[in-house]
Amino acid sequence: MAEEYVELVSVDGRPVAELIKSYFEAHGIPVELSQESYGSTLGVTVAPLGKVHLLVPSGRLSEAQDLLQQYFDEEPDR
Repeated sequence: MAEEYVELVSVDGRPVAELIKSYFEAHGIPVELSQESYGSTLGVTVAPLGKVHLLVPSGRLSEAQDLLQQYFDEEPDR
């Protein structure tokens, strides 16, 4: 039986979501992305249609939350 995936975080835009997904996969945590199909078709990157939800296996949620904190701590100031 496949493991259930739960939402870790939602971000604005597919490019940001893909960066975070790559970071997680480099650390061995699988990630699925979910976005309203209308928003992705139009290329919307803001507002509700631009939200991309990052989902991780429920059994790895705690580990993923710690890694997410590290990701944002390491992100350079803008």
